[in-house]
Amino acid sequence: MDIVFKRYKDYMRAHASHNLMTRNLLKWNQSPWLLRLNVSGAYDPSSGTAACGGIFRDKDDDRFVLGFSVKLEECWSIDEAEIWGIYHGMKIARKYDIWGLYRDILRQNNIRISLGIARQHDFGKIRVESGSKKAIEFVLDGCPTATSTRQHCFPLSQELKALTSATNHSYFFYTGHNGAADSFAKFGLSMRQQAASIFSACPSFCQNFILKERYMLHVT
Repeated sequence: MDIVFKRYKDYMRAHASHNLMTRNLLKWNQSPWLLRLNVSGAYDPSSGTAACGGIFRDKDDDRFVLGFSVKLEECWSIDEAEIWGIYHGMKIARKYDIWGLYRDILRQNNIRISLGIARQHDFGKIRVESGSKKAIEFVLDGCPTATSTRQHCFPLSQELKALTSATNHSYFFYTGHNGAADSFAKFGLSMRQQAASIFSACPSFCQNFILKERYMLHVT
């Protein structure tokens, strides 16, 4: 994998050792309340700037829960930006109590989730979807074996393991291009600051993609 992380120290805080995630994380059930996190990366080779973004939604009804955009300090490819998208998405899920936000949205729609139903349907688990096969492989398999890249990416690999371990169970899938997530990543390119921008409501630049995906969901 041709990904080299140079300035990871500003992002790295946890260095706990965790067992390598195995592919049995791909075993997920058809819970109607499984949250989806779609992530995307954007890269402008002419300026060398990059960004990542993502959107949290529920699996079936496509309810918007939270969105984010992050302008990256240093990035070498879209694949790397997608990895940072997964990283920031998992951090935001913990920081903003994504399941608490989702529960409030369900209550606003008169949907009550009892403890028994929550356990039965794995309420609170996340299906992470990325358009980069390399990003998914990095999360599932860890650093590449090449010595030249391993020393740079190992701390990020460990951080991702710590985040996914502490965030209940997460499932990772390659899904191809996602217009809604891509709109958040592209917005990140226009940002001046590198801090994450959080959206509690669907912004205008994403609404057309959401409407299109909802239409496709109901006609298929």
